[in-house]
Amino acid sequence: RPILATGGFGKDVMAELLSERNSGVYAKTTKEIRNVLLKWYKEYKQNGKIEYKGINEAIKNYNYQETTKKFVEILDSINHEIDEVAL
Repeated sequence: RPILATGGFGKDVMAELLSERNSGVYAKTTKEIRNVLLKWYKEYKQNGKIEYKGINEAIKNYNYQETTKKFVEILDSINHEIDEVAL
């Protein structure tokens, strides 16, 4: 499913990520949110679904397994630095 993101300040990183990966829409105002929801609703009524057009190769780095792996690497490096200071 496509992502509908909102909130943030100024030029938001989320808007850039969604756009680059074609995985959804960033809507800042209530009018933009309304327009996106209406567009998706019409697509759903016409086709019985909302087509997801995300670039899977670009998105795979953001699944739970990959983000957890990166988080573990960060924690391990912090732990290693603490061990070195303690010596």
